[in-house]
Amino acid sequence: MSNDGIRGGGKIDFITSTIYSADFVYYPDSVAAFGTNGTIGAGNVNGASYPQAVLGPFRMHWLPRVDSMYLQNLYAPFKFYNATAELEGEVNITSKGVFGSGVMLTRGSVAKSNQLTFKQFSYSARHAKFEVLTDNPEKPAMAGDDISLNFDLKNNTADIHPEKAGVASISFPYAQMKTSITNAVWDLEDSVVTMTKPANVPIEDSYFYSTREELAGLEFNAERADYDFNTKELFIQGIPFIRVADAEIIPENHQTTILENSELQSFNNAEIIIDTTNEYHYLHSGNIKILSRNEFVGTALYRLITGKDTFAIRFDQFYLDDVYITPKKSKQMTVSGGEVLDKENIRISPGFYYKGSVKMFAYKKALELEGFVKLDLKKPGYDYWMRYMKKDEDPNVDIDIATSYFEDEDPIIAGLHYDLRGNIYSSFVEKRKAPSDEDFFLANGTLTYDTLDNVYKIEAPKKTIGDAYEGYTMIYSDDTKDIIFEGQANFFSPYADRVNVAASILGTGNMESSEYKIDALLAINIFNSKGYLDMMSKDLIDIIERLGPPLANDISLELLYKLANITSDEAAKDYEKSSLKDYVPLNDVSEKLETSLVISSVKMNWSQPYKAWYNTTKLGISNIYDKD
Repeated sequence: MSNDGIRGGGKIDFITSTIYSADFVYYPDSVAAFGTNGTIGAGNVNGASYPQAVLGPFRMHWLPRVDSMYLQNLYAPFKFYNATAELEGEVNITSKGVFGSGVMLTRGSVAKSNQLTFKQFSYSARHAKFEVLTDNPEKPAMAGDDISLNFDLKNNTADIHPEKAGVASISFPYAQMKTSITNAVWDLEDSVVTMTKPANVPIEDSYFYSTREELAGLEFNAERADYDFNTKELFIQGIPFIRVADAEIIPENHQTTILENSELQSFNNAEIIIDTTNEYHYLHSGNIKILSRNEFVGTALYRLITGKDTFAIRFDQFYLDDVYITPKKSKQMTVSGGEVLDKENIRISPGFYYKGSVKMFAYKKALELEGFVKLDLKKPGYDYWMRYMKKDEDPNVDIDIATSYFEDEDPIIAGLHYDLRGNIYSSFVEKRKAPSDEDFFLANGTLTYDTLDNVYKIEAPKKTIGDAYEGYTMIYSDDTKDIIFEGQANFFSPYADRVNVAASILGTGNMESSEYKIDALLAINIFNSKGYLDMMSKDLIDIIERLGPPLANDISLELLYKLANITSDEAAKDYEKSSLKDYVPLNDVSEKLETSLVISSVKMNWSQPYKAWYNTTKLGISNIYDKD
């Protein structure tokens, strides 16, 4: 004791530690010294755990009243755990254990933290910066920023956790990936880090993303991963999907391997959902290579659901493009497509096979088509392909047969025809038996397939929706071979300009049996017939006055359909409206009905042996010229 205070040399024993100094300086509340060396003995004292450590030169500040002996290393690091760990920094020895701050180097790793805790068989760090070292001092195998770290020196493992949930605190520089996954366990013996997401952590808080510039921030969620320091491969499992632009790519078994330099392993048997908003498009069996967060390449099978059937179309191109969704507005989206071959027998829509190119736009529910369609008929040898293009959203096939052609550029026809021997036969989207065959009835309108009744229909669109009486109809059932046909018909060509028949019919028949029945409205013009037809009309009027037979024209749907196809839709609707108030003669409807003889209803059958239409029932004689 002197005017320099109380000072002394020797050693101080404190709990399990012993420190040596030639000059301890004693203050009323503390002791300070520059020491030469010391030790911390391993063991447990009063429930507190203490590590084994050898201390080199140090600076000490001991505060007995606050239970803290602070030792900061000088010149050389403190050595812990039988010299398997080194600390550049400060330790605080207390009755509750040993704490510290600084840089801790052990088992090929380095951790920098202001919150270190040392125990007999473990040490931990909070809010630490952590690295697993490699031969390249600039490139660690694993790095962590603001993490919680716990080394179990007995089992040779280290638990690593981000301090903040949902923050990507752990990175793998060789794989060029970062992750926010909650739990990571480093097996020091196998040099493998195993990462897992606890069940109570939302999948959104457990993600991986690439730091490689070319991958442009590719990011995806996952439940588990393993990183091998030797192979530098990151094996990731429990991936719901990987989002690339507006597509979700689902790897087989929901797993993938990230190779060195953030190279994603090519996916085999991957699934793809395109348009993440509406999920319009699903593909499977994909061989996919992800190039960036906006680009992937490869092939996949597009799942096309047609009625109760499911088909696969091979898509072999995927790219991001600016697509105009309105004339003035464009949107960047995934575009893809492929080619459908004849032999694949793909029904693009119920009732129709397709071959040709298909194009998919992410925002469109339906595929764009440019190729050929063919009816799905059981008829042997049927092989008539029609040119077809589709760009609207309606997935169903509809074809205007008046403006469409077969694959060989011949026009599409459907109807009833006379062959060279005078027999009638019917066709439905095929060619006449001979080019010179004449048409009795030729359909016109839009070709569609009715899934409710399982029939094909050719009809004027307005007539289909009930807005018009005028227009052709031809309905064909491939199951029964029955047909229904409505519209104008041609019984025979004008005979030397002497006889002409305008006809509108409602008919039924069967393609196999060639049995046909019709209800016809006939407007007959006979050259130079005024004289004798006037005589006929007088006789008929006399009979009507004496016998009072039923009306020839009772307003009905059948009459309105026939009338519209002889005159016009407007005329038929006017007749319907006027007839609800009072009786209206047909010859007042249109000049087209002021002919030599108008028969508003005649039921006829076809006789194949006689090659003729014949009638055995009463006739509805409407008018002779202007006489009703």
